[in-house]
Amino acid sequence: MQPKQPIPFYPKAPIALLAFALFILLGTLLTSFLIKQNTRKIAIEKRNAFVNQMWVPHVFQSDKGKADELLVIIISNSQGFDKQLQDQQLYPNKLEEHLAKLVNKPVRVLNWSIFGGNAPEFVLLGAATNRLNPDILLLIATQRNFNERYLLLNPKTESHYPWGSDTQLLLGYWDVTRHVPIEFVSHFFNFRDLIEIGLARIWPSWHYRQMPLMHLRENQPFKHAEPHLRKELYPYGGTDEARVLERLEAYRKHKLTGWNLVEYFLSSTASLKTRKIYVEMPRRPRREFSLKEEQEQFYRTLNSGGFEIRDLSSSIPETLFLGDLYLKPEGHELFAQNLAELIIQ
Repeated sequence: MQPKQPIPFYPKAPIALLAFALFILLGTLLTSFLIKQNTRKIAIEKRNAFVNQMWVPHVFQSDKGKADELLVIIISNSQGFDKQLQDQQLYPNKLEEHLAKLVNKPVRVLNWSIFGGNAPEFVLLGAATNRLNPDILLLIATQRNFNERYLLLNPKTESHYPWGSDTQLLLGYWDVTRHVPIEFVSHFFNFRDLIEIGLARIWPSWHYRQMPLMHLRENQPFKHAEPHLRKELYPYGGTDEARVLERLEAYRKHKLTGWNLVEYFLSSTASLKTRKIYVEMPRRPRREFSLKEEQEQFYRTLNSGGFEIRDLSSSIPETLFLGDLYLKPEGHELFAQNLAELIIQ
């Protein structure tokens, strides 16, 4: 019986390995190029130049407040970020301009508004404000941002429903983490989340892994929509009272309460020895269903945590809105004026 002849060796494996290495090299070079291009925005734009990612670099790029300046930090949602407008058109930028004319010192306004942001992310950003020691902290939001639904977990994985940003990576830094309630961390994050947080802390390049995808998103066609098309992007909708009541009942069956989120936020900012103001954000005037008692309790809870309460929900005319919550440039200008007057009172 003839012995089997050895199968001829073809260098397929080395070629495949070489192709893979070349792919990694090109990917790395492309990512490095995009990082360099995008990080130029950081020194120009007040909002996060990377939209919902890269919150650690965005937060840590800012220096602590100085004795000879007025430092204001704004924590808010999409209204303060609005990617359909230029950064210089948004109210945080306009607020800095107005305050500079009213006070005899340099002014810095940091825009920590999150596109689609809500209470869990506000808690993490609130904790991060402690390292900068601002003169004024502005939380500009609505009670709905602290709704019970943001406490719900995924029934299959028992992990949090992913919010739109990577603010959880701030937990990799002790000067942030020490201000976050342990109950908040244990409720929202599982072991896999903590591994990612640790990896991002040890290996900072981990923050940039989604840069190519973010670059593609940055160049979506709708980003350059003309003003008359934006009405389609910001649909105007009413409130279904029955649906709201049904949701509230469902949340209460889970024994969840939005006050937990308010208390988490107050705990994350409790160490701030500064002026703290909650501003009810402008909303398009319309018939709106709300629970007055819960709204009043929401204000009382914030006030007990050292926050002044200012209701500016009706401060912008309906003609200056795009949809329910987004503002035209003129609306941002007017809102900035209102905020400046509120601050210097």
